[in-house]
Amino acid sequence: DVCSSDLVRVQGLRRYYALRLYRDGTVALVKALDGDRVLASRKVGIEFGKSYRFAVQVKGDRLIASLQGESLFDVQDPDATLTGGGIGILCEEGRLALEGVSVAP
Repeated sequence: DVCSSDLVRVQGLRRYYALRLYRDGTVALVKALDGDRVLASRKVGIEFGKSYRFAVQVKGDRLIASLQGESLFDVQDPDATLTGGGIGILCEEGRLALEGVSVAP
């Protein structure tokens, strides 16, 4: 089950890149476009109820993601069709509290 996601290059409800945190402790970088495609994933130790800092950086076809300041993924999307868009936060199950969201060039 997906707990929460940071979304970048959002172009609609089913068109975006997401850094997703799953209940089983998996963090995945996902491209949602005509279905979901996992670009990278790995298990991390998480504690429910604890705060986590997510970061996703996009540069052209490159996506860089971190959790708690620790680098998780640095991948290229060879089919970089999502070249622009908004940002978002998604909580599919449970609760979510935010201290802040920042966007920088």
